[in-house]
Amino acid sequence: MASTADLAVLRTAKQALDEGLLNPDDYDFIKKAFLRAQQIKAGLDAGFIKEEDFVQARDSFLHSLDFALVGGPSSQPGPASYPIQSSSMPGSPKAAPAPAGAAAAAPAPVSVRPPAPPRNPTPQRDSPTAAAAPVPPPAPPVPRLSGASSGGLTGAPGSGTVPIPTELPSSARGSRGSGMAAGKTSMSGISVAEQCTAIFNHIKTKSAYKFVTYKVNDAGNEVIVDQLGAPDASYDQFVAVLPDGNCRYGVYDYAYLNADTNQTINKLVFVHWAPDSSTTKHKMMYASTKDFLKSYLDGLGAELQATDPKELAETEMRERVHQAITRK
Repeated sequence: MASTADLAVLRTAKQALDEGLLNPDDYDFIKKAFLRAQQIKAGLDAGFIKEEDFVQARDSFLHSLDFALVGGPSSQPGPASYPIQSSSMPGSPKAAPAPAGAAAAAPAPVSVRPPAPPRNPTPQRDSPTAAAAPVPPPAPPVPRLSGASSGGLTGAPGSGTVPIPTELPSSARGSRGSGMAAGKTSMSGISVAEQCTAIFNHIKTKSAYKFVTYKVNDAGNEVIVDQLGAPDASYDQFVAVLPDGNCRYGVYDYAYLNADTNQTINKLVFVHWAPDSSTTKHKMMYASTKDFLKSYLDGLGAELQATDPKELAETEMRERVHQAITRK
């Protein structure tokens, strides 16, 4: 029977598939690799495989996804292939059980599948109550959406942004306060930096910034602040800082004009950006951490998920806010 840690990988992949952040082909690849790993586990339970061979096979499977699990083996980026014994490699052809005392098979490199290639009026705020391949070497900076690449959206990359403060705004600390996420991580082993909530609270209470974007750091173990929008930044400028080939989270302070009352109401909209050109690993990592991050952002009014620049159109943002308001 699969362990809890192993099943967490498959459950995360299924969650990403259900949310449209993972395509069916990638999910099938992950599932088949998982099932092959469980066949190796069955061999261990039957006494055909040594404990150390099984551990090596299990760790190889998790490393191939580059996916850290709470309490599980660490997931460090590795080379494009792993020198693993053929008898313990998920996906290897089944071999006849070795006679007792026989020497282990010679190590052999494992072929892996490479990652997919890239392709106003003064607002009145409402109250908060109202399987993939192993990681390749670091890639060059990812191009950012602008003009033609963003489906006609304007705004130069980085325009409308301001420097990230080096110190936490003391007035922005919420009720969770310092150390609010100490020792806590998402199901993929990723924590949330306190600055993420401090900046969010500063937007909510002070309107100090128009937007904030978050990313998982290079080590793959913490959500950090990525970009900050100036108070007068436009929606197009927010879209322009979202990378074309990688995932991001964002919060945008959207001013909604109610045509019936001619009143402007602000809503903090959570954005989950997972472009089709991003890797399966990143889609899974961001999908499994989204709800964990949102649990620390008290006061969100709506949510927008997008996998294509067209889904980031301002009409989509407005529709999400409209739905959130009319539900009340």
